[in-house]
Amino acid sequence: RAWRMLSKPLKKGHTENFGEVLERRNPLAFGHFANHPPKGSTPNVMICPYDFPLTEKDMRVYIPNITFGGEEEPVTMKRFGSFWFKSGRSGNQEGESPVLKTLVLVSTRSICDEELFLNYRYSNSKKRPEWYIPVDEEEDKRRWS
Repeated sequence: RAWRMLSKPLKKGHTENFGEVLERRNPLAFGHFANHPPKGSTPNVMICPYDFPLTEKDMRVYIPNITFGGEEEPVTMKRFGSFWFKSGRSGNQEGESPVLKTLVLVSTRSICDEELFLNYRYSNSKKRPEWYIPVDEEEDKRRWS
């Protein structure tokens, strides 16, 4: 019963703290659906870095990461061996909004009712799984040499 309630958009009548409830469906979460293309197929998505502005409040609920020090004042952490230390304020200049560094999938063509194929680009220096077929062997050699 709880799963049915959480697997579709909530109506305001179901809870008094509607703004504090997060839907279980995330319209931005597709990374776990991307598979390596089988032999004879080509990738239809690629990875791109994206700096997600933490000041974007409407979309923030869909990004599960949290920042050290809270959203108001992110903190830079420095590593020393296996220990992490607070290193003061973030490195942002005045006027810049804090960002969360993310990776996003970008389609390389129009996609409709298709499986997402992402070139996993496994290293050729390690034993690859039996199912792995390189998309472009020459590109892999250049990348990993």
